Amino acid sequence: MKIDRPRVSIIVPVYNVECYIEECVTSIMKQCFKDFEVLLIDDGSTDSSGLIIDRLALMDDRIRAIHQNNAGPSAARNHGLSIASGDFVSFVDGDDRLEPDFLSYMLQMQNESQSPLVLSRNCFTTNDQQQIEHDRVRILSGEKAAAMFLYPDIALGAWNKLYSRSFLINHSILFDERFRAGEGLQFIVKCALNASSVSIGSRKVYHYRTNNSSSATSKPDIEGQGIGALEALSSLENTCGPFTPLVQQAFLWRLWSTYGYCLNQIIKANQKKEHYYLYKNCIKYRRSHAIEQIKAHISIYQKIFAFFVFISPTFVSYLSAKGIKKK
Repeated sequence: MKIDRPRVSIIVPVYNVECYIEECVTSIMKQCFKDFEVLLIDDGSTDSSGLIIDRLALMDDRIRAIHQNNAGPSAARNHGLSIASGDFVSFVDGDDRLEPDFLSYMLQMQNESQSPLVLSRNCFTTNDQQQIEHDRVRILSGEKAAAMFLYPDIALGAWNKLYSRSFLINHSILFDERFRAGEGLQFIVKCALNASSVSIGSRKVYHYRTNNSSSATSKPDIEGQGIGALEALSSLENTCGPFTPLVQQAFLWRLWSTYGYCLNQIIKANQKKEHYYLYKNCIKYRRSHAIEQIKAHISIYQKIFAFFVFISPTFVSYLSAKGIKKK
């Protein structure tokens, strides 16, 4: 039965996920909380994804299939936001899936905290199916949450979260369509910096797929992913800075880490000659700022890692390049 004004709008960008999209949508339709709409935004898929979502939309009035020319996941999510009618919004990637209590868990945290942004800091992955034994919910300031996003404390991305739609509208928060890397980090940091509070739970209610070999970020893409991520961070600083000291330190860690990600991409793609000056600049930045990271709010293991980067940025990247993953 179609809901005139749903409580939640679930936005799913869809691009060449024919092997996964039906499982994704099925997991959404199995939610214990039923008052939602599903907006499937086909971003110019070249496989059968578009046909699949058209078929799924015929099965339930709460599902809408929308098609657009390929413009990237940010444009697809923004399209979804422009037509969403729910009080709250959640984003799900087309190759991921939800636990049945995803919405009820997020809405309970929101109801108790009245935070415009709620999330879980944990998720199931392809290689980690162990549930958290004891749930813990924390309510943080937007500043502290932004720092957590910039540090490796929470899995990055717009997914596994619930947003107040009026909050997004009032603060004009959208995805930056110029970038196909780092756009999720941009979005959630902007949300946190504008939020009165952020509620963060621990229970795993989102399944994040790490074995999709066709995902854009599963292969090295120096211009789109490496350079794009650096440019996205620069844009974040220009639009949201100056940061508080806490956020600034976290931002500098993320920038240093992203230079490493870019270096990993160059090495994995074996394009040191083609990107010679960027390659050298990444090495220089990683080494010259490595010792600074010892002061950052990161684990002892990561501080030891930073020390090894100081000794040999290239050797560390040769090892790390083997582990470039989706998203």
